[in-house]
Amino acid sequence: TNQSGINRNYYSYGDFLDLSFFMLNSLAEHSIELEINYCRHKPEENCKCRKPRPGMLSRYSISDRDIFIGDKPTDMIAACSRGIRNRFLLSSAPSGPYTEAFASHASLLSRLGMLH
Repeated sequence: TNQSGINRNYYSYGDFLDLSFFMLNSLAEHSIELEINYCRHKPEENCKCRKPRPGMLSRYSISDRDIFIGDKPTDMIAACSRGIRNRFLLSSAPSGPYTEAFASHASLLSRLGMLH
């Protein structure tokens, strides 16, 4: 996840960790394992790990079972460039050549409080 708000002082690193652990614990209650990887750099810092660049994903061996979830087309571009086949854009109106909607999972997203 791109989290330039940390370096912009919109929120603290501790705030980011609190939210991350809340999500991990909430998903674990449903037997869903998740790994959160982040880049705190601002876009103008031109970091290799900031999406749409795939640097954040380069530390992983990618398999056909991996799933990448994002909320922006740049997320899908990063996942596609690393060969992640299962890419989902959290959006009511997904767009772009690398996206799929999460429409079939609406009830799960609603239970997790991720659907408005």
